[in-house]
Amino acid sequence: MSEPKPTPQPSPTPPPVSARKTDALYVRYMKAFQDSSEHTSTCPDCQGDRPCVQGDPLHERFTRLQAAYLARQSKQS
Repeated sequence: MSEPKPTPQPSPTPPPVSARKTDALYVRYMKAFQDSSEHTSTCPDCQGDRPCVQGDPLHERFTRLQAAYLARQSKQS
């Protein structure tokens, strides 16, 4: 039996607003942040170590998009 994966927690604040609002990756990333944060704030299961069935895909999407956005930002620096 494998260890449960830790619940990705949304960062407490969104990244700087330096990205253009027309940047598709940024827009998707911010939407995923909002969805994940809103779900976590109302779901007791997602506030613990294991996300619920509905929350897991939301948190994973946020984590994937955050990684993609930050990787792109670091390449642009």
